[in-house]
Amino acid sequence: MDKTFDIDEKNVRLVRPDISFMKSYIEADRENTDAQIYEFTPLADEYKRGEEAFRRYLNLLERNEYGAELPKDGVPFSSFWLVDEKNNIFIGQSTIRHFMNKKIKGCGHIGYAIRPSLWNKGFGTKQLALLLPEARKIGLTSVRLTCYAENKQSARVMEKNGAARVGEVVSKIAGLNKATFVYEIKL
Repeated sequence: MDKTFDIDEKNVRLVRPDISFMKSYIEADRENTDAQIYEFTPLADEYKRGEEAFRRYLNLLERNEYGAELPKDGVPFSSFWLVDEKNNIFIGQSTIRHFMNKKIKGCGHIGYAIRPSLWNKGFGTKQLALLLPEARKIGLTSVRLTCYAENKQSARVMEKNGAARVGEVVSKIAGLNKATFVYEIKL
């Protein structure tokens, strides 16, 4: 994680996933693996197999937005990447679930992740701020967000974007029960 980037805030944008960021996306995924953090996607082995496989992954994300090829009890979601457009650097990824159901109630509408080498630089806060207008476009009037109780950084990102803590649930992750804070932002 000793990689450093010269990112100019003026170049940072929220974009739809795009092949032009493939190399940087895969580098970010390696950072996550090295930091022993979940991979950005369960399809990681597939998209690492080359450009054609990465294009299939991008096409799947697009189809998921329309409800196609979702897991059982999955809901449609829109995918976004935070990037430095000028320098072609993938900063982080995010999704907005279009609605909640019983299975994903403990997850929230919005999920986001910043590559480890760019943590603690304000990118999570910026990413969430840029996602809120996108959630409005989908038709959401409020969004539910969650983070593990020990994830103080994520809680700060939410609070800086106007989130109020509305509860706590227990999430079962990899066989472990984890205390999870629930936040809400009125749009």
